Amino acid sequence: MSVIPELNELRQEARELEKQLQEVKKTLKEKVEQRNKLVEQIRAISKEIIENRKQRDESNAQVKKIKEEINKIVSELNTLRNELRTRDALRNRLKAKFKMSEEEARKRLSQLEWKLVTEPHNPKEEALIVNEIEHLRSIITSYDKLSTTTEKEKEIKDKMVEMKDKVTELRNKRSLLIQSSDAYHKKILELKSTRENLIKDLEKTRNEIQELVKQKNDLFMKLVEKDAKAYLLMSSLRTQKDYTKERKLKEELEIKSKIAQEVEQKLKEGKSLSLDELKIYYELNQKLQ
Repeated sequence: MSVIPELNELRQEARELEKQLQEVKKTLKEKVEQRNKLVEQIRAISKEIIENRKQRDESNAQVKKIKEEINKIVSELNTLRNELRTRDALRNRLKAKFKMSEEEARKRLSQLEWKLVTEPHNPKEEALIVNEIEHLRSIITSYDKLSTTTEKEKEIKDKMVEMKDKVTELRNKRSLLIQSSDAYHKKILELKSTRENLIKDLEKTRNEIQELVKQKNDLFMKLVEKDAKAYLLMSSLRTQKDYTKERKLKEELEIKSKIAQEVEQKLKEGKSLSLDELKIYYELNQKLQ
């Protein structure tokens, strides 16, 4: 009966394997949950990156649009500034040409007109005064052509002030948008870094899951092997018991048959029989009938 200790040992080993298998299954379940959590975190961060990238790109698009608007206004400002410079240059050329300013010409004209009216002159002097007066009036007329545009120049200058204010406003707005874009970009970089770390953790967890699955399968196969050996030992033990019982019954039957033959011989010879001999004899006869 040396099979029984071996069977008990197999059962003990199977219980230990079953315990190990349950521990591995528990750890595997935890790792699978951890993997699923990491996957969800990575998906959420990826979605957040997309949203921040969208916001950043929208800010950049607005910055580009504002820059184009500023460039357009600056170009118009340069045109107006050049127009004013042209007017100033023309005024300076007239002053250089006539050797006097508009104020000087008007003052000289007033003096000559007064002199012409209040003082006696010979024809030659009068002709000279009249000629100079005509010349001064021509100078003043030239200056008047510029004077008529003074209001226009004021409008231009007022418009330039408005445009400069608009440029300042747009530049401030662009500055805020650039700051916003930089903030979104910084956030994207931070999220990408976090996602990369999570991906590394996910890869590590997946490798651990693969190793745990391998351990689980190995333990399961060892458990199956132990159960199979135990089953074979149980079958062997059961076969041995059946064989021993059958052999015992056969030996008992052989003994009883021998006794029955002896009883039958005694009956033929008319000898007396014991109670046990009669009992065995009748048992065998009933089994044979």
